[in-house]
Amino acid sequence: MKATLSQNSVELRSRLKDSTLDLLVQTDFQYLRHILRLVVNTGIRDGRLIHHLCRDTLAERKLNTLYAFNDFFEYKDQNGNGLRFYSDDCFDYEVKRIGDVCLTLVRSVQILSHGDSGPRIPCPKALELGKHRFKISLFPIGKKTFF
Repeated sequence: MKATLSQNSVELRSRLKDSTLDLLVQTDFQYLRHILRLVVNTGIRDGRLIHHLCRDTLAERKLNTLYAFNDFFEYKDQNGNGLRFYSDDCFDYEVKRIGDVCLTLVRSVQILSHGDSGPRIPCPKALELGKHRFKISLFPIGKKTFF
């Protein structure tokens, strides 16, 4: 399946041997001071978020909070059914209580600080305008089938 939205396209590829769904996103991002996010609705409300910190270290995290995307994270229901998200391309992510997983793909900023945590530093290269490619892999966990 492939979807195209103005300057963005999303292609879905499934790997049947391990039930993984790959999301391939391409964009020609031309929006100053905007954020491009991919939202995946898992259908899991008030689940458990397991965040990969480094190496083999995992930690349960709060919902509705933004975290750096370190290799992978898992979001699952109370029975252990859910999804593992893999990506080396995303900046950060947030899992909402309603089950939406919001992955930040492009974050276009001009200033590194707003004055609240240090001096305001202009950074024109942080606009991240232009072409970008992202690969996000979703792997089902547990017995429930998600796709």
